[in-house]
Amino acid sequence: MSNWIFVMTGNNADFLTRTISGKWPIFKRTVNRNDLEKGDNAIFYLGGSNNKKIMGHAVVGSGLEVNGDEFTVDLSDVHIFDKPILMSSILESLVFIRNKKNWGAYLQGGVVRLQKKDYVTILSKKNS
Repeated sequence: MSNWIFVMTGNNADFLTRTISGKWPIFKRTVNRNDLEKGDNAIFYLGGSNNKKIMGHAVVGSGLEVNGDEFTVDLSDVHIFDKPILMSSILESLVFIRNKKNWGAYLQGGVVRLQKKDYVTILSKKNS
């Protein structure tokens, strides 16, 4: 089982559309797309100039599904946080972000692998 951050830009409505549908789009050039497996853990990050926050988490409910030129994974056990976690509030605690001043570079690629320690750290902040 692996831990991931699923990265998207947009707004809250775009995020809710993805999570409520239970299908997360994976784009052709998404890094790590072929490594996603059923049972993996996913954290949702909503980027963009007005966001930069962790929105929730889920379990990956399927491996990569291919439909023509479109790729998706199913989501199960989706939890959307009542209060999103601002990335700025947890940056110092995250091991995978080594350069805290240029942290956005670590969230490029659409799907980012997380160490177990970072996954646990993020989830521990959801009620803070």
